[in-house]
Order: sequence, then structure tokens, then C-alpha cells
Amino acid sequence: MKQGISLTVNNAANINLGSQVGMINAAVNVISQQGQSEVATAIRELGEAIVRSGAMQDHQKQEALQVIADIAKQAESKLEGRSSGTLKALIAGFPAIIGLAADVTTLWDKYAPVIRAFFGI
Repeated sequence: MKQGISLTVNNAANINLGSQVGMINAAVNVISQQGQSEVATAIRELGEAIVRSGAMQDHQKQEALQVIADIAKQAESKLEGRSSGTLKALIAGFPAIIGLAADVTTLWDKYAPVIRAFFGI
């Protein structure tokens, strides 16, 4: 199973994507080590789809990756350290950020139930 997100930075506008992808990669590794491979796969694949998406503008990619990075950080935290209000807002708002990016929307439709179930939302 592929664990990393591969990112090539082509211009200055994409530099911020690298730090977000790095945070996602680190969290995915921790989540996988915790035995939560389904959630780790969901987060990894969503991050990859956002980076690859040709339908999203750079600012949308940055926002979407930040949401995925924040969800990943919550997932790697212990249950008592998670913020259910933050998680609900992140999960509810994500579809508006990805807009009409069909490739990312398709994956979100596939993985949103996995993520919601993991967090009990």
C-alpha cells in the first residue's frame, strides 16, 4: 500500500501545498501505525486527488488540503483530545471547498462515510 503523497512544486503559488502535504503524510503514517488503515487510506487518497485536480484553483487546493490536514491531525489524536465541533465543521464544509471538482467529489462521496464513522459523526 502506497503511504506517501507525491507532490511536485511547479511554481511559487504551490509552495504552501508542500507543507500541507507533509503534515498529511506525517499524520497518515501515525494513523496507519495505530491500525486505522481505512481512515489513513481515505485521507491519503483525498490529499492525492486534491493535489492532482485540474478542476481546482490553487487557493481551493490550499483550503481543501488544510481541511484534510486538520482532519488527519484530529484522527491521529486520542479520542479525548479530539474536537467534535471542529470535526463536524470541517466535514460539513469540505464539499463547498472542493466545488465541482468531480474527481475529488467522487472520492469524498466514497470516503466521507468512513471518516464520519471513524469520528462517530
